[in-house]
Amino acid sequence: PREKRKDKKDGKSEAKVFGKLLTEEVDARVRDGAKPTGPHCDALIAKVDEVAKQDQTSSNFKPSVSSTPLEVFVTVALKAKTLKRVLAKVAVLAELCKERGYRATDNLDIYHDSKPHFRAELELVLSPEQVKGKG
Repeated sequence: PREKRKDKKDGKSEAKVFGKLLTEEVDARVRDGAKPTGPHCDALIAKVDEVAKQDQTSSNFKPSVSSTPLEVFVTVALKAKTLKRVLAKVAVLAELCKERGYRATDNLDIYHDSKPHFRAELELVLSPEQVKGKG
């Protein structure tokens, strides 16, 4: 008999922590002046830019629910005062994904508040080993 997995919840919080760590790393790289380029960056920027054209003022982001324990969905939230700066962070995230073999999904959202501060939420798919190994 297969034993029930008790760590279902842990996986979720692990993914949340992992997403925060990735956000911090992206922010740090941008602060250090990272400006990665390449088709992987352009592709992700184009996706975010497309959604940005909808000019949303609230998030419509709905995290995916994994149907298999072999994939973990991680949400990375990127914030900045301008769309251009958010897109710079998106490029850095694309670079990180390429370096580490993470896959960005098409599940993403970007909106701005009244300030206007832009917030982008992007979802990555990782294997449990990638999350546990923190990369």
